Amino acid sequence: MNTFNYSPLSKFLYRYAALPLTVILLAYFLVFASSVTEQPVLIIPAAICIVILYTANRFYYNTYGTLPFLIRVDKEKITASGFIIGKKKYEIYFADVDAVTGGVFGYNPKGLVYVHDGKQNVSITIHPSIENAEVLFRLILERINAELKEELITKLKQREKRK
Repeated sequence: MNTFNYSPLSKFLYRYAALPLTVILLAYFLVFASSVTEQPVLIIPAAICIVILYTANRFYYNTYGTLPFLIRVDKEKITASGFIIGKKKYEIYFADVDAVTGGVFGYNPKGLVYVHDGKQNVSITIHPSIENAEVLFRLILERINAELKEELITKLKQREKRK
């Protein structure tokens, strides 16, 4: 069984990075909003602050529920635990994986990788900053069903040709 986890710094950032960002953006929004009556043009930066605040917090909220800090991989399943929100633990069998998208399997090699279990309708998110990410992605690619494996290999080859 292989075990993969994030560094303490990464765990800290994934847990708490949204808090200072939210506080700073709210402070800016309040300053802009309080001055709108005197200078109506300040409605534009206030609106921009709200859009950034909403987008960032939506991203963090979605990631909190799907990003496990501990991933164990054996021959037949992925066990994901240590989520930010909740005390849940998922076991995703490779035979049930119906989609692997994003990150190295998509168009952004530094982006999040999503592994979806069609049987349980559960997704987990893997950030490439996880220790030994290449090994983890290789194990996933080796053990998923042949159809999906061929599809992902084709995508990887197409991306290499574009470089």
